[in-house]
Amino acid sequence: MAYKAFDLSGAPTRRWGQPEDFGAIAVCLARDASGYRAGETFPVDDGDSLF
Repeated sequence: MAYKAFDLSGAPTRRWGQPEDFGAIAVCLARDASGYRAGETFPVDDGDSLF
């Protein structure tokens, strides 16, 4: 797979995201309690948006 050739040394976890990394936010958004949320962005980016 060619995309794995990218340099991940700058990523905090030094790996590509896996489907299970997105599971927690998917469950959160699927719950009835999240029905009041509107117009929010939930970055799932290995902490890259913090820098």
